[in-house]
Amino acid sequence: MPNPETIHHTDLEPARPGEVFHREWNAYLKELPRLLAEGRAGQFVLVLDDEIIDFYPTFGEAVTAGRQRLGLRRFLVQQVREREPVLRLKWVG
Repeated sequence: MPNPETIHHTDLEPARPGEVFHREWNAYLKELPRLLAEGRAGQFVLVLDDEIIDFYPTFGEAVTAGRQRLGLRRFLVQQVREREPVLRLKWVG
């Protein structure tokens, strides 16, 4: 089975103000080279506003911890990866 298309982390675009999670995404992108250098690839990072809060081994654990620690505040959970999958959406209408 062929590998899905991916994009290297250095080619990822920052989010613009007004986009959902723009502060969280941009904080993640800023810290990503350091996180990869520290061996955090594969872990899930919990990000609130401009701050990385903590790391977790699974998506579910990160979401649960985020809800417990942050309540109803909006937060981002993102897997630390050197390459991000490219998502292709097909409009059916």
